[in-house]
Amino acid sequence: MVDNVFFRNMCSCGYNFSEHWKKFLISPPVNTKYVLSESHREIFLSLKYISHLAAEMSGQTFPYSPDILSSYDINMVLLQHQQTCLALNVGECFVDTVRRIVKPDQKSDDNDDDMNHLEISFNPSHYNIQRHDAFFPKRHIHLKKLHSIVAIAWFTLEVRQTEDATWIHRLLSLTQEPHNHTWWDRKTQVNDTLVLRLLTKSDSGQLRGLLKAIRKVDSWFKKADGCRGPFTLKWHHKDDSTKASLTLKYH
Repeated sequence: MVDNVFFRNMCSCGYNFSEHWKKFLISPPVNTKYVLSESHREIFLSLKYISHLAAEMSGQTFPYSPDILSSYDINMVLLQHQQTCLALNVGECFVDTVRRIVKPDQKSDDNDDDMNHLEISFNPSHYNIQRHDAFFPKRHIHLKKLHSIVAIAWFTLEVRQTEDATWIHRLLSLTQEPHNHTWWDRKTQVNDTLVLRLLTKSDSGQLRGLLKAIRKVDSWFKKADGCRGPFTLKWHHKDDSTKASLTLKYH
């Protein structure tokens, strides 16, 4: 007899929800140029995790769904990066891959300082960013997946601007089980006991910033009141001057 709790935690694809985001069910052509290297595979899983987290935080509910990158989308971007990769370390690979997603019109040899001030715009009449499919060159894939893009931009800035690298391990501890947007609403409150046990107050504040950014994207799709106003998150130096920012705009 199947455990009811287990059954409720299963996706229609057959995987447990807590493991679902890790799966990649596409079989690439039998050619080594279509296989990601180990370091690029790590970036692939990182971007999938970020998209998974964005989907959990989003308030988009049936019949709509969070606007996130698929495994196929992420794999295509990384394959395109890998074809010309000259990076000296995985960090450079990550930044170039993020640039291809967040700033697709920017060349990889442009000033890296531009990655410290990211702006993401939503224009309903010019929504899709198209890229060639590495498996099928005459086919295009659409990469303007805003919930994923916003979350990836936030994570990139958080990693680059936060000296304490242990916060990501605390976040992973918090997200070992599947959650939904109402759970995140509760858990990002300052006085939540689980958050206080697993995260610092600083962590909680940072996650509230990410949650607000994700909900801003929700408002664009819902055409909610006030959705057109800009929204900005900032990272500060010790003297409180701005060292990085993420701005969301509706055009």
